[in-house]
Amino acid sequence: MLLFPWILAIIWTFWTKSFLFCCLLLFGTLWQLKEVINIRLPFQINIVLTSLLLSWVASAYYTATPIIALGMLLQLAAVAYLIKLYQKEKANHAAIIANFNQQTQLLNELRKQRHDLHLHTNALFHADAVDNQIKSYRSHVHAQYKEIDQLHKESNIVAAALYSHFEQAKQKGITLTYHIQHALSDLPIPIEELISLIGNLLENAIDAAFTYQSESGEKGEISFICRKQSGIWIIHCKNNTIPLEHDTIERMFTKRAKSTKGGNHEGFGTQQMMRIVRSSQGTLDFSTIQNSFSVKIKIPDIRQNVRSGG
Repeated sequence: MLLFPWILAIIWTFWTKSFLFCCLLLFGTLWQLKEVINIRLPFQINIVLTSLLLSWVASAYYTATPIIALGMLLQLAAVAYLIKLYQKEKANHAAIIANFNQQTQLLNELRKQRHDLHLHTNALFHADAVDNQIKSYRSHVHAQYKEIDQLHKESNIVAAALYSHFEQAKQKGITLTYHIQHALSDLPIPIEELISLIGNLLENAIDAAFTYQSESGEKGEISFICRKQSGIWIIHCKNNTIPLEHDTIERMFTKRAKSTKGGNHEGFGTQQMMRIVRSSQGTLDFSTIQNSFSVKIKIPDIRQNVRSGG
């Protein structure tokens, strides 16, 4: 359908001996043909675009001005640009949906784990504590659910984020240990920024520990601690790492941050972490000693101070 106005324009410009315009329109026709093959637009949009193209042809014909037909090229370029934007947004939307589905699955799994833990707890509560089989059963349950138990005070979203990174580390053979004395969900940070902060911190730690594990042959370990002390939230993440270059360390958590993943990547994750911490009037410090990398974040519990003052 979209090719019909182009064919009309080529025939008319050729008939009027406007060969230059005819060649340009032929180029536009080939471009349009490529777009038609690669992209399936809804029927209604095809009708609108075809009508607009025909209006360019009609204007050129009734005014006997072949150059007006070149407006079809402008329309084609504009539509192609809009289609590229649409495809990009569609891809982003698909990624968001996929991430949402993954988080939903993790939430369901976490709820199942919590439910099973409750059943195991009831069984142990009514069992004979002296029985050796019960002792073995208790040890098995403790080993299986000790990390899940750390998350029972967290909101579903935060618990899912922590659990997903725990599973990610587990799949890579890395030991990720949570020591959460006070729930991360209570931090005075918007939930979307809290998830971003946790995600970037743990993803960097898992990547570094996995690289260390692959190159050294020793098991990678990560320790994640959250506590509140004297009105200050403290998040401390420590992981194994290979020795980092001095230039990488100097630029870390700055606008000039360089990704440790190789290539030409920039350290957007660390920049995002620093932005969130500063917007919360907090501080972020890091240190690296031999094969150990440590990040300590301190954020004042401003909401608590405001409520206390009121």
